[in-house]
Amino acid sequence: MSTELARMSSKSSNEVTRDITLCQKNLQFIEHNLDKQKTSVQKLKYETNKCLQDFEIAQCNHDHPAMVQINMESNIKYFAELIKSLQEKENILKNEIENTQQYLATLPYNNNVTVDELRRIGDMYYKNIIALAGHLYDIHNEVQVLKSRHLSFRREILNDNTNIFQLNQNLSSSNFFTSHPDTTGPNPFLGLTSAALNFGTFGLDQSGVLRNQD
Repeated sequence: MSTELARMSSKSSNEVTRDITLCQKNLQFIEHNLDKQKTSVQKLKYETNKCLQDFEIAQCNHDHPAMVQINMESNIKYFAELIKSLQEKENILKNEIENTQQYLATLPYNNNVTVDELRRIGDMYYKNIIALAGHLYDIHNEVQVLKSRHLSFRREILNDNTNIFQLNQNLSSSNFFTSHPDTTGPNPFLGLTSAALNFGTFGLDQSGVLRNQD
């Protein structure tokens, strides 16, 4: 018996061990996701109950003015908790602002960046994104024109009415991607100009940045 066991290959047992390890990892992953979902459900339940409480307080104050309400204790408690919650959020926001300012102060080329400059930088990024979207829109229209010219050329010169740009009609309808008809219309990006993508746009000193990088 021991001789037969010794002659058996260890490949099968190794595969079983790997499968068991993989199953354990999958179970741990599923357990972790279940814990996250449970936490999310509890948070959603708490927020829902809080919203219902807020609605009840608001409806009570709307239906019965303060001068005719008999029990004001619940209202006082509600507004006290609301003020406390707002103060906590205010403190968190202040800490985040201070941490951001401290981080900016540690940057070698952003020592003089102000809040207004940061706001202007964000605005410039937004304008550049819109400008790029408009440029892609123009390219798309140009491609549509070239496609139409090519199909017209095939019809007139080659007597071929095949639309080579159309997806195969024999494709299964269960595919994730389906073709949509080409639509035309006015350019929604007219009147928007591209912001210059350089350091000067953001109010930063390019030479200073290069010196710090050196």
